[in-house]
Amino acid sequence: MKNRLICQCYNIYTKDIEEEIKNGTGTYKDLVDKTRIGIMCSACCRDTENVFNTLKEQYEKHK
Repeated sequence: MKNRLICQCYNIYTKDIEEEIKNGTGTYKDLVDKTRIGIMCSACCRDTENVFNTLKEQYEKHK
């Protein structure tokens, strides 16, 4: 997946989400709790959840 900005409020990129997954973040809720992504303006929530699920699936396949 191309590295792109997901959350402008907290300057979080897809690469940051991927790193969180590699470090044990197992659910979208865990990601929100750890990074605060999507809690300021919530504009990125749907995209963030889709990116998280895609990256998590890819990570699980290549583990």
